[in-house]
Amino acid sequence: MKIIVRAPNWIGDSILAVPAAYSLSRNFPQAQIWIAAKEWVKDLFVSHDFIKSIFPLPDEDGFKNLEGFNTKNKKAPF
Repeated sequence: MKIIVRAPNWIGDSILAVPAAYSLSRNFPQAQIWIAAKEWVKDLFVSHDFIKSIFPLPDEDGFKNLEGFNTKNKKAPF
């Protein structure tokens, strides 16, 4: 199972989202935790070993075009 956590856009809010993502990893140990984040906050999540991968969100439309972004880039196997 894969769980995507949409990180907040602001640095302070993203820092506060790390414990929530960690809690998900503890409550769902079989799941892969992926973080969908804007470019300027994605590095906050890189050093955490419970996060499988970072899914960068494009600046122009965020989550609105997630399916189109995935098919164009082929980076995230959802």
